[in-house]
This record gives sequence, C-alpha cells and structure tokens, in this order.
Amino acid sequence: MTNHSAIKIPNAAADLSVISRRLGPIEYQPIASLTAYEKNPRRHPEKQLVKLMASISEFGFALPVLVDVDRTIIVGHARVEAARRLQIGEVPTLVAADWSKAQVRAYRLADNRLAELASWDDELLAIELSALIEIDEVQIEVLGWETAEVDLITDAKGTAPDAPDPADDVPEVPAVPVSRPGDLWLLGRHRLLCASSLEANSWERLMDGSVGAMVFTDARPSPTVTRTASPLFGRTLKIPTLLSA
Repeated sequence: MTNHSAIKIPNAAADLSVISRRLGPIEYQPIASLTAYEKNPRRHPEKQLVKLMASISEFGFALPVLVDVDRTIIVGHARVEAARRLQIGEVPTLVAADWSKAQVRAYRLADNRLAELASWDDELLAIELSALIEIDEVQIEVLGWETAEVDLITDAKGTAPDAPDPADDVPEVPAVPVSRPGDLWLLGRHRLLCASSLEANSWERLMDGSVGAMVFTDARPSPTVTRTASPLFGRTLKIPTLLSA
C-alpha cells in the first residue's frame, strides 16, 4: 500500500497545459449517445436522483460529464440519469481523449473517493445556510439537505458543540409535589394528565370520549413496535412498547 507521504506531486505549472490539452473543449452530446459504465461501483439511490433533478431544475446542468473516447461515462452517472428523467436532450461533456484505460478506471474511483475525504466547517456552513434562508431566493431543498437537517445546523450556530443545554438539567424533587399520578389538569380547551401513557385507562380518561387528530411521541431507542387498533384515533396505530419504564 502506498503511503500518502510518498505520493509524487507533479509541478502544477508544468501540468496545466497537459490538462487543457487532454480535456478540452466542452462538447454537447445527446444523452442517448452516452453509455453508463456497467461496472461502476458507486450506487445512486432514488433519494439522491430526486435531489439532483431538483438541483438541475434550479441551476441547469452546470458541470460537464467526463467521458472516454467511446463516450462511456467516467464521472457524472447520477447527473446524466437525473437529466434523462428531466427529458434533457443534450448535456455538456469533456472527453478524456489521451487517457489510458488504466487512468480512466482509476479516475472514476478517485473522483468519488477524494470528495469523501472533505469535511464541513459547521459554523461557516450554518452562516451560509442562514444567509440563503434570509435571501429567500433559492429553495433550500435543492442543496441536498433535508429541511430538518438545515434547522439543526442553523440552530446550532454560535453554540459550543459540547455546551450543556440548561433544559437538560434535572430539577430537585420538591418536598411537596405540585402534581401526582392521577391528577388531571384542565388548561382551557386542553387537558393534561399525569399518568402512564402505556395504560389504556389513562387515554380513556384524558380523551373523555373525544377523538384525537394527531399524536406526538418520543420513543426510546430500539423500541419493540406493535400494532393495535385504537378507537381513540379511529385507525390502527404503531405503538412502541418501551423496554424500560
């Protein structure tokens, strides 16, 4: 195995002309004329393809596809598939005309693997995402993150990663508790019951004959999920059985 300290780094200035000679110019080619590499080890799930379609719809097909002299794709399999689904007829390509077959196969792996070695600066990422949200011109979803992920990133901006959350502090138990199991609090049109949610009679007392429209739960890790028909909500529910009380 080659040690990274022994990798030869060629003179960049001397190689600029070589790179330009090998890869230029950009040519638009019909998608139907491009062939996917049948042994491509990189997998592209449906979720990624959908996000790429959204990105292309927003920005266009911004980066050329790298192909060999036989028009077999070296880099850009997922983007080509997304463009095909969008019924785009032609895409920009660069032809690696002077690469050997070994270089083509090697770069197909290197392009994916080298990108995986990068990392995010969480603070700067939060700043950029917050700025895009404030500008409100580009949909955040086209960037590749889920909305919930963006919320977590931006909410964490400016906070130390290991800083304790005061909300996690457990208060001391009062000598005289304010509420005891079985207490039912009437808060205007809302009802709050101090009881176990695992007991059917707790739900019957809380709902008092009404039907709930939505349930918010916070199941423990790796719960055992069972199905039960609940007359309180009018349909079969998945209810986690907690492993410990």
